[in-house]
Amino acid sequence: MAKKGYYAVAAGRSKGVCDNWGACESQVKGYSGADFRKFSSKSKANAYANSSRGSSSGGCFYAASSGRSKRSAKSNNVYTDGACRGNGLTKSAASGYGVYYGENDSRNVSKPLSAVDKSGNYTSSRAELHAVKHALDTEAKSLRNGSSKGPLKIHSDSSYSIGSMTTWRENWKSNGWQTSAGEQIKNRDLIEPMSRQLDSINQSYRDKGWEAASFSKVQGHSDNVGNNRADQLANQGADRMT
Repeated sequence: MAKKGYYAVAAGRSKGVCDNWGACESQVKGYSGADFRKFSSKSKANAYANSSRGSSSGGCFYAASSGRSKRSAKSNNVYTDGACRGNGLTKSAASGYGVYYGENDSRNVSKPLSAVDKSGNYTSSRAELHAVKHALDTEAKSLRNGSSKGPLKIHSDSSYSIGSMTTWRENWKSNGWQTSAGEQIKNRDLIEPMSRQLDSINQSYRDKGWEAASFSKVQGHSDNVGNNRADQLANQGADRMT
């Protein structure tokens, strides 16, 4: 089994530490003056990421540490998933999302997309985004009432959702939420407020001395228990679509 490593990005599209090469590559490939290095320990990677130029934006799965020390806090793991039957074939496709924190956790949720999305355009991408949005909104509420269980770590099998909240969002923000072709990004009505929510959450974490919220890609067909339960909840939501 390959030894786990951490990729420090001291200069790239976002500054921080990634837990896999794919995430690191998306930050540095094609970036002029990119500065990155692999380390065996996260602490060394954080130190390197902070030793050079650039600003931390949380684009990597782990945000770079600030100069202040961080209190140890257990990650608050959550699995998100979306379901859309007949995706792309009809705008009213039966869709839903699921958010899973753990067995018998009161925060677990299953919702039909029609209950939260009034766009009338139901797609798998919007279902996946709504699942992540629900997790972010729940964490923001927990921070306000003092019940947060630690830095949020969102697990998803959707590269689109993860990219929208990590690598891509920084480029989109700086470009006025437009693509490189000058067109408005798809699902901006969800992604832009989600981005603001994530920034607010991370500011609260910094105030607590915690690490930033992070995102982890669940590999498809990996039989991951948390992902399987989120998938079940998403499909239950689609079953209740009106």
